[in-house]
Amino acid sequence: EIDYRTFKSHFNLMPESCSDLWFKLRMHTCVQRTENGMFFSECRPCHLLWTLYYINTYVSEDICASFVGVTAKTFRKYLWAILSFLTNLSRELVRTFYLYEFSVFSRLLLILTIF
Repeated sequence: EIDYRTFKSHFNLMPESCSDLWFKLRMHTCVQRTENGMFFSECRPCHLLWTLYYINTYVSEDICASFVGVTAKTFRKYLWAILSFLTNLSRELVRTFYLYEFSVFSRLLLILTIF
C-alpha cells in the first residue's frame, strides 16, 4: 500500500502524476540524447524519482546520492540526464499546446526554467 502523503512529501507529486510524467517522457524523448550522448532508454523510473526528490528538496547531490544509495557520480549522471529530458519535454509540450494537459506539472515546469 502506498502512503500518498509520504510519497508527495518526498517528490511533490502523487504517484499517478509521476506515472503520467514518466509516460510522457517515454513518448516524447524516446530517441533523444543528452549532451553527453546518453539515451533516454538508459534511464529508469527510479531516476525520475531521484530527480523529483532533488528538485523538491534541493539539497546537495552528495546528500541525495546517499539518500538513494548510490555514488554521487551515478546520481549526477542520471539527475542531469532526466533534467535535460524534462526540459526538452516542457519545450515540446508548450510548442504543441499540450500545456493545459500538463497542469499538474506546472511547478516542475517553473523549476525547470532555472536549469
